[in-house]
Amino acid sequence: MTKRDRESGEKEPADHQETEDSPVGYRRPPRQHRFRKGKSGFPHGRQKGNRNAIALFKEIANEKVRVRLGDRVRIMTRAEAVIYANYAAALKKNANATANMFLLAEEAREFVDVSDENQVGRPIGCPVPLTVEEWLDAFGPQRGRDKSKPKTN
Repeated sequence: MTKRDRESGEKEPADHQETEDSPVGYRRPPRQHRFRKGKSGFPHGRQKGNRNAIALFKEIANEKVRVRLGDRVRIMTRAEAVIYANYAAALKKNANATANMFLLAEEAREFVDVSDENQVGRPIGCPVPLTVEEWLDAFGPQRGRDKSKPKTN
């Protein structure tokens, strides 16, 4: 039987069916050394329930803890508690905490000027068909177009 026959899913002829005394040779290991049905080829691999580092980090960050804020106690996640601690340290002029708060704000896109099209872009679609003039009236002039030129209708 050729490789093409094996890939196409055709069965071997009956005279080549595997038996106890089937021939041993190239691509035909002895029967006792073949993979067993239902057994994994990697028996000592990752055990069920073992988590990777990211899953463990997320689990720890989402645990609830009690935090004292001033004269009261609040229950929040560890991640929230870290942000509150950084904020409090930044208010006490801790340079590392201030840098951390700026990094968090930048990741949350708090420093993006939504009125500046270079930072947020322009709309890419419109639910109703518009002419070019209607589009420009609604969304502003095209880039590179001289604003002093009158619009042609």
